[in-house]
Amino acid sequence: MSYYYHHPSFYSLSDCSISPFDRGFTLGDGVFETIRIINHTPQLWSHHMQRLIDGCYGLLIPFDDIALLTDVVTELIIKNHLENGVVKIIISRGIATRGLKIDKQITPTIICITAPLPTPPSGIKAIISDIRRNETSPLSRIKSLNYADNMLAQHRAIEKGYDDALMLNMKGEICCFTVGNIVIETHQGEILTPPPEAGCLVGTNLSTIKNLQFKNFDLSEAKKIWRSNCISELVPVILDFKTT
Repeated sequence: MSYYYHHPSFYSLSDCSISPFDRGFTLGDGVFETIRIINHTPQLWSHHMQRLIDGCYGLLIPFDDIALLTDVVTELIIKNHLENGVVKIIISRGIATRGLKIDKQITPTIICITAPLPTPPSGIKAIISDIRRNETSPLSRIKSLNYADNMLAQHRAIEKGYDDALMLNMKGEICCFTVGNIVIETHQGEILTPPPEAGCLVGTNLSTIKNLQFKNFDLSEAKKIWRSNCISELVPVILDFKTT
């Protein structure tokens, strides 16, 4: 993975740099998408682009150039000989002086990087996290650069010997795993995942699941549990009902 993109050019990784005044670095002020590449082709591209643009709109970042990203990712796949892998697109608000004030005239920073495609696990063990998702926050439904809650929840789970953590919202309702949505099959055969209103980021892989309903549920209803994300797709979960 020798090349990456930093608008407006491609660079080798040895030339990698980022401004210390970029708000994506200083404030986590930005969005990202992680996209699976199979046979040189981005998967679920339109879903990822729609979520990226919606995230920029939600954070008031003036970016909607899908054509640019299409060209960049296509060229990056070629340059890095990426048959199967992962592309990460990062859009930050850009370089600005200190402070929180939003300046819509700032030029957004666009970065695209690639990585090998990890081998999907055959199954995972998860525990319930005591770190909660704030369903009242607009960031709960945006794939933003502010990922500390998920990162810490996963770290605590791994320290206890698990692979991931199931996060609840502030009401105690089921929300999501740290790196994916929760999907269950009920004893009645329904396929369910919590709605966005519960504080969930709607994963792109959910669009591939037939007969999926967005609905709150209790874990006692679950006959089977999966974690869903765009990289490993659906992975069976054994859930420990302890908390971290």
